[in-house]
Amino acid sequence: MKQKEDKIKIASIDIPSGWDVNEGKKNSNFIPDMNVSLTLPKLGILDFCGFHYLGGRFVPNKMFIEMGLKKPNYINNELIIKL
Repeated sequence: MKQKEDKIKIASIDIPSGWDVNEGKKNSNFIPDMNVSLTLPKLGILDFCGFHYLGGRFVPNKMFIEMGLKKPNYINNELIIKL
């Protein structure tokens, strides 16, 4: 009887290795299971279909205002949120 092989889960930080920051995975076959974007998601990760989190609670409110962005709704003392 063949045993089931467990797939190793891969996590990327900010943008997956080999991906272009603006154009995404255009020249890469690498697709992680999860990505944690730092500060704000980069353009190249916006069509990512895996689990996607944002870590950037340290971003000052002034930056969100200046860039016209909505500040993520972090809960209590959490440092990341699921997108």
